[in-house]
Amino acid sequence: MRAFLYTGANPQGLLFDIGARENRAFALTKNVPEDALLAAGTFLNPNALWEGIKKNAAPGSALATTPLMVEMQYEQMTQQKLSALLESISGEYLVVGRAAGKGGEFSGELLVSIPDKDGVLGNLLKQNLGPMLQPGKDGVLLVPRSPDMPEWVAPQFEIGNGRVIIASNAAIADASRAGNGANGPLFKEVATLLPQDGKGSGYFALNIPQSLLDEAAALVPSMTVKAPASRLPATRRIGAATPVEVSL
Repeated sequence: MRAFLYTGANPQGLLFDIGARENRAFALTKNVPEDALLAAGTFLNPNALWEGIKKNAAPGSALATTPLMVEMQYEQMTQQKLSALLESISGEYLVVGRAAGKGGEFSGELLVSIPDKDGVLGNLLKQNLGPMLQPGKDGVLLVPRSPDMPEWVAPQFEIGNGRVIIASNAAIADASRAGNGANGPLFKEVATLLPQDGKGSGYFALNIPQSLLDEAAALVPSMTVKAPASRLPATRRIGAATPVEVSL
């Protein structure tokens, strides 16, 4: 499925203050793993959202006084202004997900990449979570695992180089770092259709058994439901599921 949004030149309003008023080059699409089932990226300016809330709140309302209290409490706790944090985390965000099936077992993996150009968020995480985390290789901070956690759940933080990357395990972090999405069996089909710049991008591969696709097509005579030629590699396929294309 592909969708396009056209806003015209220099769109106005809070929505575009929060996101992007102009197209920007996508930098993080190179961090999409080749077997990703989900990838979404966009530009966000949290400070613009915060300022918009303060500016548009009705005078005397709870919404008008709450931001001021939050700013004061944050400054007392951190000895810095909230705007410094919000400015630091302004930039391009990326969310990536994938699934694996091995020996009849399912594992889901998720990665969130957050901009942190001034290192404010990273420092806060180290100060507040550091004592609870375990050091890993290459500066990675690991969340201690409990015995009842599934084997594939091993959360970790990567802090540095202007970003904070939160991953459900090391495997998806390594896959994102390798960033072979453009060569993958699924993502490459849509990667060639993506422009080099924009306000955001999204990709989602939905796996549904072919038997259900056939039943859906039988219910609506005018609908064609098919799987494209490429499929997930056998090690990444859940049962006999296949990607879906639907046309009406």
